[in-house]
Amino acid sequence: MNENLEVRRKPEQSRSIQTMEAISESASTLFAESGIDNVSMTQIAKHAGISKPALYRYYPNKRSLLKELASEAFGETRAALEELIETKTGTASDVLLEGIQEYCRIHCVEPYRIQLKAAINADPELVKLDLEDSRSNATLVASFIQAEHPKMDADEIYNRALLMMELSDSLIRLVANIPKREGDILIKEFVTRFTSDLK
Repeated sequence: MNENLEVRRKPEQSRSIQTMEAISESASTLFAESGIDNVSMTQIAKHAGISKPALYRYYPNKRSLLKELASEAFGETRAALEELIETKTGTASDVLLEGIQEYCRIHCVEPYRIQLKAAINADPELVKLDLEDSRSNATLVASFIQAEHPKMDADEIYNRALLMMELSDSLIRLVANIPKREGDILIKEFVTRFTSDLK
């Protein structure tokens, strides 16, 4: 794919920032309603209340917009994970369960995120960015677990954390399509599989 993934223009003025926020909100809403493949840049521009040329001043194509949305989602997840670890009130197992529960909840109440994950998995360049994000989060989680369990092998902990980061997206797709009570049970089971020997 030769399409440019970069944003054409990074906003500096408040009006430009507001325009980019309107674009992100419109794209997220439309993607959740219709799926990413069924939404055009023209529809996004109309929904955001701007002209199509104005939209293209920021994003040269839909892939660049998807990259920006993915980067925003990655940043939000990272910030939530850091806050959860910094303010932890239980064991590593408790914190990881709370984190996965919140991650699943956000994706269920903001369904465009599931559509976004599907789009990321269909694009090799975005897959690389997603893997970098998973590795970064896994490093953070592994350090957190290692601090509580210093005798455990560091490589084993990292590998476990990376698997948890990557497989959590499959868990989300499942939880989003089944009754909440069943989903809650599966989330607990998922975390237990990774943390049962953390004592």
